[in-house]
Amino acid sequence: MKSVNFKLRQFMVAALAVAIIACEKPQQESAAQAPADSQQSADQQQTAAPETASTGQLDRGQIEEIAQKEISGGKIFEGQVEHENGVVTYELGLRNESGIFEIEINGANGEIIEREDVTAQFESEGKTLPAEIPDLTVRDAAEQAALATTPGETIEWKLKDGDSGPVYSFTIRTNDGSSRKVRIAAGTNEVISQE
Repeated sequence: MKSVNFKLRQFMVAALAVAIIACEKPQQESAAQAPADSQQSADQQQTAAPETASTGQLDRGQIEEIAQKEISGGKIFEGQVEHENGVVTYELGLRNESGIFEIEINGANGEIIEREDVTAQFESEGKTLPAEIPDLTVRDAAEQAALATTPGETIEWKLKDGDSGPVYSFTIRTNDGSSRKVRIAAGTNEVISQE
């Protein structure tokens, strides 16, 4: 359980770093790419991998969409962002009818770096998930409730099986640089605990 929380914490720290870095460099890249972009036909622009206009990086929603296309019928239950050697990667955990998978995706171009079936490892470690994994809109609402309670930036998130149903655990880096963990009931957005 601690190793999962540590991985989730790493994910959230990396996500924050990506957000900060992305906000610092957008105008120069966009201006430099404008001539090349204007030469593409409308068809080419529609089939290109989606990018955020300001950063050249895919956003979390785009990455999650790629993961769900790769793992057919997969529902995302955890995520982590890493920033190493100038490369942003997303690691997501998904479950479908075939098992539990981890997928690593390049945040710049959406390329699948690694896909692994971790069902046996997940079960051998005694990890459990709720019978039904809520839609990502439920996660987003729970995240907003956590941020309303503890203002800052989400640096990790994970779905857990709580006593009264699914619970989201968010690690939030506050404005003073400290980290706080907030647990929110999925669906009701009730604050269960804060650490």
